Amino acid sequence: MQVQSGWAVDQLNLQVSALFEAINATIDVEETKVHLKVLLPGVLGMFAGMVQAALQKKGGALLEDHRS
Repeated sequence: MQVQSGWAVDQLNLQVSALFEAINATIDVEETKVHLKVLLPGVLGMFAGMVQAALQKKGGALLEDHRS
């Protein structure tokens, strides 16, 4: 798996490549919220509902500061 990322002001652009597929995502960071957009190619689009549900359920925990 390969992960490429880069920041443009308050937006993180990600590309994750694995098994001959690439998933592109953007994460917009605002003062009071974070907006995630994920583009699932081809057959992976069938799993969009499952991915969305998992991110909504666990998204808050992923953003918490776990450095303590």
